[in-house]
Amino acid sequence: MITVVVVDELNVPVTTGLLTTVKDDSGRVYNFVNDQQIFPGHYIVMDDNYVGELTTQPKRIFFTGAKDSLTVNGEFFVNTDECKCHVEKLADLTRLY
Repeated sequence: MITVVVVDELNVPVTTGLLTTVKDDSGRVYNFVNDQQIFPGHYIVMDDNYVGELTTQPKRIFFTGAKDSLTVNGEFFVNTDECKCHVEKLADLTRLY
C-alpha cells in the first residue's frame, strides 16, 4: 500500500473532513475508503488491489485532497513487481495550494 500524509499549516495530521480523489493520467478514478485511516492523516494513494492494472513501467497517479479552502495535490509514479504481487512507489511530487 502506498499512502500520503496530509498535515495542516501547523503540521498536525488532517484526520477528518478531507475529500480525496485518486486517478491516473488517463482519467481512471481509483476508489479507496480513506475515512478509515491506518495512521492519523495517512491517505491511500494506491494498494495491491490494483496490481492487475499496473506493469513494471511507471504509471502516473494523481492524489487530490480538499478541505475548506485548502487543496493538496500529489503526483506519484507507481508500478508493480515482476510477479504482479505488490505496488511500488517510484517517485512522488506533492504540493499544497
